[in-house]
Amino acid sequence: MIEIMAGRIVSPELIGREGELDVIARALEDARAGRARTVLIGGEAGIGKSRVLGAALDQARADGAIVLLGGCIGLAEGSLPFAPIVEALRPYVRELEGVGEHAPSPDGVPRQALSAVAAALGGLTDFPVAASAGAELRPEWARSRMYEAFLDLLRRLAVDGPVVLAIEDLHWADDSTRELLAFLVRNAQAERLLLLITFRSDELTRRHPLLFWLAETDRQPGVDRIELSRLDRRDVARQLNSILGHSAGPGLIASVYERSEGNPFFAEELIAAGVEGRGLPPTLREVLQARLAHVSEATLRLLGVAAVVGRKVDHDLLARLSEMDERELYEALEEAVAAQLLVVDESTVMERYEFRHALTAEAAAEAVLPSQRRRLHVTIAEHLETVPRPGRAGGAEVAGHLAEIAHHWFEARELPRALEAAIKAGDAAASSGAFVAAYRQYERALELWDVVPGPDDTAGIDRIELLRRTASAGQLSGEFMQAAALLREAIGLLEEGGDRIRSGVFHERLGRALWTSGKLDDALAAYRTAVELVPEEPPTGDRARVLAGYAQVLMLGGRYSEALPIAQEANQIARQVGERQLEGHSATTLGISLVYAKPDGEERGISTIREGMLIAEEVHDVDDIGRGYACLSSALDVVGRAEEGMQVALDGSERMREMGLSMTYGAFMEMNAADGLITLGRWDEALRLAEASEPISRGNGRIFANIQLARIYTGRGNIEASRRAIDHAAAKLARPTEAQFSGPLAGTRIQLELLLGNIAAARAEVEEVLPVLERTEDRTTLSWFLARALRVEAEAAERARAARDADGVAEAERRGSDLHARLSAIEPGDVPRGYRANIDLGKQFGAAEVSRIAGRSDPDAWSSAAAGAAARPLVFDAAYAQFRHAEAILAARGSREEAAAILARARETAVALEARPLLDDIDNLAARARLSLGAVAETAEPVGGGADDPAAPYDLTARELEVLRLVVAGRTNRQIGEELFISESTAGVHVSRILAKFGVAGRVEAATIAARLGIAD
Repeated sequence: MIEIMAGRIVSPELIGREGELDVIARALEDARAGRARTVLIGGEAGIGKSRVLGAALDQARADGAIVLLGGCIGLAEGSLPFAPIVEALRPYVRELEGVGEHAPSPDGVPRQALSAVAAALGGLTDFPVAASAGAELRPEWARSRMYEAFLDLLRRLAVDGPVVLAIEDLHWADDSTRELLAFLVRNAQAERLLLLITFRSDELTRRHPLLFWLAETDRQPGVDRIELSRLDRRDVARQLNSILGHSAGPGLIASVYERSEGNPFFAEELIAAGVEGRGLPPTLREVLQARLAHVSEATLRLLGVAAVVGRKVDHDLLARLSEMDERELYEALEEAVAAQLLVVDESTVMERYEFRHALTAEAAAEAVLPSQRRRLHVTIAEHLETVPRPGRAGGAEVAGHLAEIAHHWFEARELPRALEAAIKAGDAAASSGAFVAAYRQYERALELWDVVPGPDDTAGIDRIELLRRTASAGQLSGEFMQAAALLREAIGLLEEGGDRIRSGVFHERLGRALWTSGKLDDALAAYRTAVELVPEEPPTGDRARVLAGYAQVLMLGGRYSEALPIAQEANQIARQVGERQLEGHSATTLGISLVYAKPDGEERGISTIREGMLIAEEVHDVDDIGRGYACLSSALDVVGRAEEGMQVALDGSERMREMGLSMTYGAFMEMNAADGLITLGRWDEALRLAEASEPISRGNGRIFANIQLARIYTGRGNIEASRRAIDHAAAKLARPTEAQFSGPLAGTRIQLELLLGNIAAARAEVEEVLPVLERTEDRTTLSWFLARALRVEAEAAERARAARDADGVAEAERRGSDLHARLSAIEPGDVPRGYRANIDLGKQFGAAEVSRIAGRSDPDAWSSAAAGAAARPLVFDAAYAQFRHAEAILAARGSREEAAAILARARETAVALEARPLLDDIDNLAARARLSLGAVAETAEPVGGGADDPAAPYDLTARELEVLRLVVAGRTNRQIGEELFISESTAGVHVSRILAKFGVAGRVEAATIAARLGIAD
C-alpha cells in the first residue's frame, strides 16, 4: 500500500457545521437513552455531507458507540441489492473470523451478535422468504421477515451501548435498501439506534424514487432532516486559511467565494487548481477538468480505468485493467494520491483506493473513449467471474457480486453473457430477499431474450420459466398487475405448445397475482381454469397445489361452502402423493371452512386446523404456522369461545416472536387477541396491544391494528383519533375483498358518522360496503353489518319525526324495510351452533332497531338483544341494548324501577369501558326521566301527573308542554311568544327550563326526545 504525504487541499477543520453536528449529537444521546432516532443529511454535490457524517461518526466512536458504515453504489441501470448494508456489516464479520472460539470479541461487540452479523451477510434470515404460495398472497410480509431479522440484529449489537448505522449516498440506493431503511425508521422505537443517512438533493429529479421515500420518512416521529447550506463569505475565508495554513488575501477570498458560491468542495478544487499561479476556472466541471489536465498521461489513464470500475477499486483489479508495469502503476497511483484525486480506503484489509469525491470520478470517466470503456467492462466482468464469491450462497453479498458482473457484461455489449449473468443475478437477489432487484434483473433478461441467438441454451432455461421467475419477483415486490401480465404471456406460450398441465399451474399463479391486485372475480376464474387443466388422474402434487390455492382464495373471500370440498380434495391428494406442506396448508383451509359451513364443523374444524399447524411446524413453513394460529383464534371466536380464541392469538404472537416475525404474523395475532379483548370488555388491554402494534406492523397487520384502534376510539368518543385510524386502515385496504376487514371497518365508520350526526355519510358507507359483504358467506359479519345499517335508519327516523319531516320518516322506513328484508333473508344453514347463535344475535339487534324505525321501540326486542349479547359475552353491545331497553320501557310508560335498574347496569359497563358517548346517552336519559341510578330503590313516581301523563317523567307543566310542542314545530322564541300571548323573554325562560329538565343543550335534542317518547304529539 502506498504511504505518502500529500499536499493539503482539504481543511483539517470542519467549517460552519457546528449546528448540524449538535443536532446529530443530541440524536445520539436520545439513542443512547433508548429512543431510536433518524437524521437525514441532504445537500448538493460537494456541500460537505461526507465531512459532516465523518465528523459525527468519529465523535460517536469516541463516545463508545458501535458504528456501521455503508455506501450506496450507482450503476447505469440500477444499484446493487443491499449494497450499503453488506458494506456496513462486512468489517464485523472479519473481526469474528479473526478471533478464536473462546476469545473475547473486539470492540466490545457481543459474540452472539457478531455471529448474527455473519449470518446476516448470507441472507438476513434463517427462513426462506418465498417458501410457499402464502408468501405471494402476503408479499409485504415475506419481505418484512428479513427486515425484522436485521432489526433484531441491531438490537443485539446495541446491548451495551448505541449503534449508529450510517448510509451514504441514498440517492443511488436500490429499492430493497430504501424499503429496509423505511422499515427501520418506522419500527425502531425503544432501540439504542441512530440512523444517519446522506443524499444528494441535486440528484433528485421529479420522478426520482427517493423523493417519495423522503416525504414518507419526514412524517415519521423521531426523524430530523438537515439540509446543508452553502458557506457564507466568513466561513469560506476560514476554510481557505485552514487549507493554506495562513491568512488568505482579500482578493483570493473574494475570487474563491464568488466562483464557488460557498460550495466547500468547489472551493477546495479552486485552490488546488490555482495555488500554482494558474487562473481560476469559472465552473466546477472546468475546475475538475483542469485538475485532470495537469496530471501525467499515465495517471489520467489510470483514473479513467478506476472510474469505469466505480468509486472504489481494488489494487489487483486496477493493475490488471491498467496494463501498466509495477513501476508505472506505482508512479501513477502516487501522483493521483498526492493530488488527492484518489485516497486510500482505510476501512478494508485489502489494498483499495477510492475517488475523493464522486464528481471527480464522473470527470475522469468522461476521458475514457467508448471503445476503451467496452474493453474495460469485459475485463472487469472476466475478473469478477474468476474471484471467489463473497459470503454464503444465496446471500445479499453474492447477489451484489453477481449484479456487478451482469452490469459489466451489459455495458460491454456482450449480450449473451449479459443474459446469462442477469438471470444468475436475479436468482441470487431473489434468494436474498431483494425482490425488486431480482425483478429488474429478470426484466433485463427478458429484454435481451429476443436479441440473443439461441437464448434457451445460453440461459439454461426457457422463456416460460424466465417469465415465471420474473412474475414471482414482481409479485413479491408489489408489482401485482405486471406479474399478472407476465403470467398471461407465459400461459399463451404454453397453450401454443399444448402443455395443459403446466398451463394449469401457471393459471394458479395468475389467480394468486389477481387476488393480491384486488380482482377477486378474475382470480377465481383463473383458479377454476387451473383446476380444469390439471387432470384428476393420476393424483399429482400439481393437482393438490391448484386445488389448495383455489380453496384458500375462496375461503379468504368468505365463500366457505364452496371452499370446503375443494380443500378436502386437495388435502386427500396431498396425503396420497406425500406433499406434506400442501397437506398442512389445505388442512388449515379445510378446518376454517368446516367451522363456517357445517353443523358439526366446530370440533372437526378446530381439530383440523390444529392438525395443519402441526404439519406446518414439522416442515417449518412459517406462513402456514402463522396462518394456523390466525385461523384457529378466529374460529374459536366465531363459535363463541372468545376467551379461548384470545389466548390462542396471544400464544401465536409469542410463537411468531420466537421465529422473528413479530411485525407481520405476530402483529396480526396480537390484533386477533385485541379483537377478543374488545369483545370481552377489556378495552384498556386491547388499546395497549393495538397502540404498540400499529407503528411496527405491516400490511394486513397494520390494517387490523387501525381497525381495533378505531373501534375503541369511537366507543370512547375520541373523534379525531378514530378518524385518523379509520383513514389509515382504509388507505391500506387496497382490496376490499376480505370481509374480515371491510365489514368491521365500515361498521366502525358508520358508528363514527352517527356520533357526528352525519346520516348521509353513514348511509353512503352502507351502500358501498353492503354489496361486498353480500357476495361472501360470512353471515356473521353480514348480519351485524345490517343491524348497524338499521341503526342508521332508526336514528334518521327519530330525527325526521322530531322535525315533523314526513318525507324523511318515509325514506327511513323504506330503507329500513329493505335492510330488514335482507337481514331476515340470511339463512345460517347447516353451521355449528355457536356460529348460528352469532348470526341470530345480529338479527335480534336488527329487529330491535326496526322497532325504533317504526316509532315504537320494543322493550321485549331490546331485552332479548341485551340478554343474547351478555351471554356471548359482547360487553359493549350488551350495555347499548340495555340502554335502549330502558329507553323503550320509559317510552311505553312501563316500570320506572325496572328501567332504572337496567340503566344502572348499562351505566356501570359504560363507566368501566370509558365509553363516553354511551355514558352521556345513559345519563341524559336518566336526567330527563328523573331517575336516580345511584340509588335505584329510591326511584319515585313522577312529581307531576299520574302514570298516564306523558309529561310525568319530566315534571313538565301544562305551559311547558305547550311551549315544547311549538319547539318541535320549529318556532322561534318570538313566534312562541306571539302564539301563546307571552313575551319573547318569558318564552325563552320556558325553553330553558325544558332543556334543563331534559338534560340537553339545544332545541333539536329536546325535539328529538319529545318525538321519541310521544310527549309532544
